[in-house]
Amino acid sequence: MYVPKTDTSIVESRPFLGNILTSDPVRYARNAAIIEAEPALSVGAPTVAWMDSAFRSMRAMRERSYPARIRQPMLIVAGGSDAVVSNPAIEDFASMLRAGSHLVIVGAQHEILMEQDRFRSQFWAAFDAFVPGTAAVLATIQHVHRPAHARACRRRRRCGRRYAAGRSPRW
Repeated sequence: MYVPKTDTSIVESRPFLGNILTSDPVRYARNAAIIEAEPALSVGAPTVAWMDSAFRSMRAMRERSYPARIRQPMLIVAGGSDAVVSNPAIEDFASMLRAGSHLVIVGAQHEILMEQDRFRSQFWAAFDAFVPGTAAVLATIQHVHRPAHARACRRRRRCGRRYAAGRSPRW
């Protein structure tokens, strides 16, 4: 059941002008075309159960001791022009993490990976700096999945059996 008095229309079916997700009209149009082709992939209004879970999670995260109990390193990237979530709340939470970094990408809206390249590149630079070896691993993955590499592996019989079975080689 949807939350009463919410707009149940599909977000991506609305006009680009005035949307709160992205400032990139091309990526917005791409997503709209995907949703038009397959409406089941759309995100609509929240349900009562979703809101209940969201409020429970927010209540737990507001406990002053919660961020300090997180032991995994965490990178939080926020859009400076995000109209969906609260940047001050994100900043407050991030400041209490044991091992965390917080970055605000000025001008970016809510869906940073659907944003203009000038915003996305800032995200990926922060990601690569935060996750050790990310750029090297990505280069390896892109190299291994090239068809020419697959043919060379088959010729050398180093990883051809894995390709023949439809699996990628181990690296």
